[in-house]
Amino acid sequence: MFEGKQEKIRKLAEKKKSGKIVQHLGDKDMNVVLAAVAGLGECGDETAYNALVPLLHNQNAPLRAAAAEALGKTGNSAASTHLRYQLKNESDPSVQKAIHSALTMLADAR
Repeated sequence: MFEGKQEKIRKLAEKKKSGKIVQHLGDKDMNVVLAAVAGLGECGDETAYNALVPLLHNQNAPLRAAAAEALGKTGNSAASTHLRYQLKNESDPSVQKAIHSALTMLADAR
């Protein structure tokens, strides 16, 4: 059942249907949520951006890292402000690494 949700999210991301992907952010299965975050990164539109930014402050470190990576993939330069702020306050090394990676992606996108 959950593989079905992840596959559905992948297809929605291919079609850039971020509004429908956002609905999966509240799923009980963290793998589905992480798939939704990745899908939003692929969409890269304003809806995706607005859904991803608050996730940088989530209590779950893997989710924060995934949100950072997804923001990097959006190519939205406004994300760099949020990422830099989070980097100053982030204590988890894996999330710090993801933020650095995202900032590099955004710099390369310019």
